[in-house]
Amino acid sequence: MSAMPSAPTRPARPMWVVSVVDDAEHAVTRDDMAAGIASGSGTYRALCRATVIPPSMTEPPRGRCPYCRAVLRLAATP
Repeated sequence: MSAMPSAPTRPARPMWVVSVVDDAEHAVTRDDMAAGIASGSGTYRALCRATVIPPSMTEPPRGRCPYCRAVLRLAATP
């Protein structure tokens, strides 16, 4: 008897961070934010697997990443 694959779990309330790469907001988990800070690289891994390079914190967002939104939507589906 094989094990049933588990359903994806919803990431704990991600932070939305703008990236200078595509001017979109990407969902970044706390763990990935902490890893980016600890590495000193100034980059973060988004739920869509994009590498987020944040601009000045005064830069307004240009819209949320549709791939990050899809990952969150899929994880929320029962």
